[in-house]
Amino acid sequence: MPSGSGHFEWQSKSLSVDRNRTCHLEIVGRDPTGHIVVDKIVFSDLAEVPEISSPPNRYVVELLNRSDLKSLRSLTSAYEDMLRLSRESSTSDRHSEWLIRSIFPFRRMEDAAYLLEAGPRHQVQLLAAARSSAEKEIPQSVFATVALDHRPHNVRIHTRGDHKNLGEEVPRRFLRVLAPEHQQSVTQGSGRLELAQWVISPANPLPARVLVNRVWKHHFGRGIVDSPDNFGKTGDGPTHPELLDYLASRFIDSDWSIKSIHRLLLLSSSYQMSNRISEAASKFDPSNRLLHHIPIRRLEAEAIRDSVLAVSGQLNRRLFGPSVTPHVSEHQQGRGRPESGPLLGEGRRSIYIEVRRNFLSPMFLVFDYPLPTSTLGGRGSSAVPSQALIMMNNAFVREQAKSWGIRLLSSPEATSTKIAGMFLAALGRPPSPDEVEDAQSFLQDQKELHLRESSPYQAKLGAWSDLGHVLLNSTEFIFVQ
Repeated sequence: MPSGSGHFEWQSKSLSVDRNRTCHLEIVGRDPTGHIVVDKIVFSDLAEVPEISSPPNRYVVELLNRSDLKSLRSLTSAYEDMLRLSRESSTSDRHSEWLIRSIFPFRRMEDAAYLLEAGPRHQVQLLAAARSSAEKEIPQSVFATVALDHRPHNVRIHTRGDHKNLGEEVPRRFLRVLAPEHQQSVTQGSGRLELAQWVISPANPLPARVLVNRVWKHHFGRGIVDSPDNFGKTGDGPTHPELLDYLASRFIDSDWSIKSIHRLLLLSSSYQMSNRISEAASKFDPSNRLLHHIPIRRLEAEAIRDSVLAVSGQLNRRLFGPSVTPHVSEHQQGRGRPESGPLLGEGRRSIYIEVRRNFLSPMFLVFDYPLPTSTLGGRGSSAVPSQALIMMNNAFVREQAKSWGIRLLSSPEATSTKIAGMFLAALGRPPSPDEVEDAQSFLQDQKELHLRESSPYQAKLGAWSDLGHVLLNSTEFIFVQ
């Protein structure tokens, strides 16, 4: 990478890995406040930096080495000094013109003569005005990772994966294992547009079936096809084939609206079923493949974090915007360790937390957060002791329990009303009379415990925070019934 010194310097890149391959080498500057200047590109079999073929103009070297060039005014002054030195060192106008042309790459001798006659300040002022006018018309640079067609062409098969052992040329087309054997090959462009059109074609229901199956799995815990990554012969067959076809057709007809599928499933009688198990149905279908009751399922890692923020009152519901740097604890060490973000994550939903492959949230990992190294159609749902430990001891969970306590303590409502609100927010149901009584007794015990080491206000705050922490650690909080 360039050092940012502002001077010309050699940058080397080894292309040994790409030898005998068709490559596209691109030099890109992603800093909108600066630019890149390339003077020379040299291809060499040697690792050493090549020698300069001709000595540089000493006036240019002196100009670039000046440390005070930090503004357009200072650059103007430097050019004036350089032109003055070139004139003083010349014995003839012809020699002076030669020096100026060696410094400024004018195409015509008249341009160099004009600079001599008009004077450097006037010329530089004209150039500065032209530059300022051009800069106002240039839009702000926006950087994105995009695909670019660069001379698309068919390639030959790499026999056994070896790029040096080339087989026959293969026309650009879709995978024959999924598409018809006799399909028209792509002759114009890379074929990405044709691929996209084939994917969303009404004659190709596979992508729609795969997607609605994953939405179904998200809400019901198990897909209509229980192998979301495999719809082939080695995968599981659908439990309700007609339902899968209907959902796929409905999805395509709604212009591929995922929101409409979510709405359809959540308003269905199937989703609103009880989780009580029928004895008669269990004898006929013990694994509940036919969905005679709604299965109990655990929230995903991101939903658990978002739920904690929601009940504590710290959830930031703002949509879109840049991602938030993840919080990295002092125990997370390793190569490329980023500067830690805030523990709260600015209260943003978990989908806005930046994913660092080597520094994932421990809270996410214990709740089966998938490793971002490959795609995964279905997450696991384990039950291990570390899950209970992290809900009990994690700094984020404890901090949100305290925030919940502060909000409750500032409320003028009666204690029983506050307790009812806590159960409704955390568990989605009102408490039973026994639970209200147990919660009131717990608050009194915790208040007396905290009074031994803190003020009355801190004791009350500690008691309400502890009750909130207990509810966050309950099984009901992380399971949907």
